[in-house]
Amino acid sequence: MSSWIKCPCGKSVQANLFSGASVKLLIHEDHLDNAEEAIGFKGLMGLIVTKGDTTVQCENCKRLLVEDSVTHKVVSYLPERDVS
Repeated sequence: MSSWIKCPCGKSVQANLFSGASVKLLIHEDHLDNAEEAIGFKGLMGLIVTKGDTTVQCENCKRLLVEDSVTHKVVSYLPERDVS
């Protein structure tokens, strides 16, 4: 995982888990279902960090940026506009 993710709007977004940035990890349910029940807290955290996809939000355009933990490809999602 790199320390920065480049947003389509051009801004570089901090993606380092240990930097204090607002990084979130998404983990597929199958990884948790297939884990041994007795892995403990440290084992669970290790599983989440190694198998989880890094997720950050660009402060500039509010896109959600998701970096795949295996391929390191980034997919961006732009929030829907308020049409009210």
